Amino acid sequence: MFFKMLKNDLKQKKGLSIVLFLFILTASVLVFIGAVQLYEFFTGTERNQSVCKSSDVMIFNVTQGSNRESSRKKADDVIKKNKHIVSDYLREAIYLQTTGIDFDFVDESKTNEFRYFENYLTKLPREHDLVYSLDDAPINVENSTIWVSEKLRNVTGAQPGDIVRLTTDIGNVYQFTLAGYYKLPYAANFRWYIVSDEDYEYLKDGFFITMDVYGVKFDEMSYMNFKELDEALLKDTTASCLSLDAQSSD
Repeated sequence: MFFKMLKNDLKQKKGLSIVLFLFILTASVLVFIGAVQLYEFFTGTERNQSVCKSSDVMIFNVTQGSNRESSRKKADDVIKKNKHIVSDYLREAIYLQTTGIDFDFVDESKTNEFRYFENYLTKLPREHDLVYSLDDAPINVENSTIWVSEKLRNVTGAQPGDIVRLTTDIGNVYQFTLAGYYKLPYAANFRWYIVSDEDYEYLKDGFFITMDVYGVKFDEMSYMNFKELDEALLKDTTASCLSLDAQSSD
């Protein structure tokens, strides 16, 4: 009865027919677009994690002076004893103070992207947690150049070829040419500043805080596995544990 009445109304009111048709068409298109976006998010995240060999967790362990080896051994022991960790790797990084980073045309001390995020100088990762250019191409880091996070692109307004200055903790200032911006497959509250291996080794003696950074992969990423590792680190080391939130490709 209802559909018969609706049919009669549509015959008598052609304007209503057009409105309903457009409404149904728009709703269908929006549902389709939403489904595509969800598919891209989940498949893109999985693809990024595979291609970039992303870690589930990163462990930051301060290693300095005479305690370097003992501090590293304690963290190594915690990782080896954890039955849920299927792989791990170690890289080194240097803590950069906000006052030691200088882009033209921006006051880093008053910019949230610098004030509320940790900044680290490091080498290009080659085995895990790989980074790619904005064109999804592998990056090459030449001497006297630097790659920075895409998150700083709009903040700094810097373009490839511009100068980025880094000041060491002992006051030496070095100039780098911005080679480009890289993408990460995860969201994090820190930023990598990537320089060549040779430049990194040359610079690191001018900084006070160096870090061992472990990338860890679980057999299954879960809150319980993360909590177990985090508590073991807090108990036996001075290291901190950070969960990485995966992101899909743009």
